[in-house]
Amino acid sequence: MRVIDMVKNLELLGYGYFISDTLSEKSTARFSNCYEIELYTTSNGTSFIDNKQLPHSKGNILIIKPDQQRQSIGLFECHFVHFYCLDEHFSKKYLDVLPQLIKNCDTIKFSILFNAITDAATNKQNGYELYVTAKLIELIAELYTISENYKAKDSRFSIYTFNIYEATTFMQNNLSSHITLADIAKIANLSPSYFHTAFKNIVGTTPHRYLLNIRLKTAQKFLLNSKKTLAEIAEECGFESQVYLNYIFKKELSITPKHYRDTEKVIII
Repeated sequence: MRVIDMVKNLELLGYGYFISDTLSEKSTARFSNCYEIELYTTSNGTSFIDNKQLPHSKGNILIIKPDQQRQSIGLFECHFVHFYCLDEHFSKKYLDVLPQLIKNCDTIKFSILFNAITDAATNKQNGYELYVTAKLIELIAELYTISENYKAKDSRFSIYTFNIYEATTFMQNNLSSHITLADIAKIANLSPSYFHTAFKNIVGTTPHRYLLNIRLKTAQKFLLNSKKTLAEIAEECGFESQVYLNYIFKKELSITPKHYRDTEKVIII
């Protein structure tokens, strides 16, 4: 699809930062006529989507779709964007598949996106429509990637997709460190035992196996694409020693790191 088509097919209706005033009574029920995405910055209040109760928590992202009934109660604050999608194919593929709620998102990262949309739409400088559309697509892409890459097999865990995404990102960024299950579970804001269960359900393997796999893949990349010594590779990939790297490599791949480097094609010298 051409960029100009996306500018036409995504129409921003509302944006900004909302502060509620419905302390003790539910707001009047209304049906949404568009897509509404909200990022909560406080842990107060509750939304009711088609009468389902969804308590607010800082970092939660709520995704409301056309024709859903909604109400809210309590004092809370959130970033929001409301928009039409005039392209049925796009909405079915990228919007309608999104979960109702994604918990514990990176508040800073997503606040930057919401603020960028709000600032551009408010200031209306030359080319702002294109910029707003780009940022809106970026927001949708972030949420879609999370929902597609971390689909829960059991619906009970579907709200924790972003938690698991954050955990895998943490592992990838900290390979050289000694990482425990408790460390990773803390990043996901879940107890170690529940995190282990949710992770296996969503990713399809245990946290330990996932971490081992990315350490092995990174070691393979270094062996082929660098002149790092085996000791350096072992350290950077989080293996306890060169001896342990050799042991794991031979156990998992039936070949030593040295033999792998000597026999496989070197991509970058």
